[in-house]
Amino acid sequence: TMLFQKISEIMPREDLHTPDLSEKIVQKQLEDEEIYPISSLSRLKVLDLTFLPMITDTGIKHAVKFQELTALHLSNCMSIGDESLIAVSSNVRSLEQLNISQCNLVTDVGLKSVIQKLPRLMHLDISGCDQVTNRSIEEMAMSAHRLHSLNVSLCSEITAEAVEMLE
Repeated sequence: TMLFQKISEIMPREDLHTPDLSEKIVQKQLEDEEIYPISSLSRLKVLDLTFLPMITDTGIKHAVKFQELTALHLSNCMSIGDESLIAVSSNVRSLEQLNISQCNLVTDVGLKSVIQKLPRLMHLDISGCDQVTNRSIEEMAMSAHRLHSLNVSLCSEITAEAVEMLE
């Protein structure tokens, strides 16, 4: 996986190929402390942590501080929420793509931070984020002028009328 490749760049090969860490990467069971080393990849452009349910807001706050990151994929990271989005939007101003689909702890509070603090954001996937409401869509209509694509499918609290405000 991409994560395994990036971790292999910063950790000694013998550490990576221990059955314990290799198995955790394959089974997508990495925990917060195990992603901290990626924070030293200062020139990282794309980070994909998709389907890592053990990663929490604490892990994201400590690991995701990349000045040049343009794409972040956190889809199906069930334990991350607003704290992660507030940290990312404060630390990664270069972000152009953000995928937080199926991150059910995300609310309008975290999304407001993303919308207001990430002026370069062009692609946003919040599909399946059930706690996000029309308030976020209203905020996007007022502030997210560079946004080209938005996926709100399976967002039960967002209405078609609200989405029409973006047109």
